[in-house]
Amino acid sequence: GVGQREPDLGFAWAAYEWASGKGLDEVLREAEMPAGDFVRWTKQIIDVLGQIAAAAPGQGSTVPKAARRAVDG
Repeated sequence: GVGQREPDLGFAWAAYEWASGKGLDEVLREAEMPAGDFVRWTKQIIDVLGQIAAAAPGQGSTVPKAARRAVDG
């Protein structure tokens, strides 16, 4: 099978800061993160949220609904 890596928790803080309104340049500088890594990991987050949203649609669970709201903004 395809191996899965654990999430990079260092990226979680950078993503949170950016989503909270901090400028991307500042976030990247503070996290010492290349822009390409930030873009790649952000795309992965969007993909995982989409998978969560699709996992149990219409079953009344708040988790898929919250994931869909996070993707849709």
